Formats: sequence, C-alpha cells, structure tokens
Amino acid sequence: MQIFVNLPSQRTLTLSATPSDTIADLKSAIQSRGGAISISDHRPDEQYYQLIHGGKLLDDDGRTLAEYGIRNQFATVNLLPRLLGGGGGKKRKKKVFSTPKKEKKDKEKEKLPVLKLYKVVGGGVLERLRKECPKCEPGNFMADHGDRVSCGKCGLSFARNQPPTPQPAAREDAEEEGKEFRCR
Repeated sequence: MQIFVNLPSQRTLTLSATPSDTIADLKSAIQSRGGAISISDHRPDEQYYQLIHGGKLLDDDGRTLAEYGIRNQFATVNLLPRLLGGGGGKKRKKKVFSTPKKEKKDKEKEKLPVLKLYKVVGGGVLERLRKECPKCEPGNFMADHGDRVSCGKCGLSFARNQPPTPQPAAREDAEEEGKEFRCR
C-alpha cells in the first residue's frame, strides 16, 4: 500500500508500507527521505513533529498502521510540527499586602429580642420601653442611641427626652415672592 505524507513545506512524500508496519518504521522512513523537521538548538531525543491521520494523533510508536485504521491502498498522513507552550499561561506573582486583613465582626445573635421592647409591671400590665414612631404604622419602634432616638424605616429622629417638634409649614406667601423676583 502507498502512504502519502503531507509535509509542512507543502511537499508530499510517497512511501510504500504494509498494514503490519509500526509507527516507528513510518517515522524512520520519513526521516530517511528528508521529511523530518530538524532543529539543532534542542535536545536530539525530543520529537518536534507529530503524525496525524483522520484526525487521530499517531503517537504510540509500537502500534501498527492497521491498529490505527490505516488499511487503504492510498492513505494520507499529515506531518505537523508540535506547538510549543500550553503550560497554562504565565504564572502570576503573589501579591504581598503591607497591612493585615481587616477582621470581620462576629454578629452575636440576641436571644428573645422582644423582651427588650416591653416590661411587665405589677398586675400583668405591659409597659413599652421603646418609643413607637409617630410617622410609621404601629409596631415600628425607634432605635435608642446615646443622644437621640431614630426610626430605621422612615429616618425620623428626635433628641432624647424631648417631644417631637412639628415640621415648619411652607409659607403661602413664598410663591408670590418668587414671582415678583427679577434678575438684573
């Protein structure tokens, strides 16, 4: 049978072989015909080319051509150079930080938080320990801070131990003043 070997230099070698020949025999025949790629800078034991037939890599030198399915009278084998690289890319340098990592604050789960909102007074009467927000619906308590109490939902806040001050109403005559104002 005849085997056509396509070389990277766009040449084609024609070799005669039998299905019982091994891949090593085929490689030596290619080298003897001058088809091997020679690179003098590298070690001589490394292989710088690979044989491919029908999309399969012919890499085991001990196997025969028949084991790889090369039984046709006219078979084509491609001789391609091995690609360098493939080592996973460039290795990155590990960053060295000058300050230590910030330690995360562990949240302590509060057991029975409802007990902080109410106090049982004599006779089974409940007394509220926190102020309810007058702006929000019932059940929204205001948070106690050192100098003020504030609502987490609407953002309303009061100074400690002072009644809520009403917001100043918009003046009705402010609109009229704006209409009379002119730029020079």
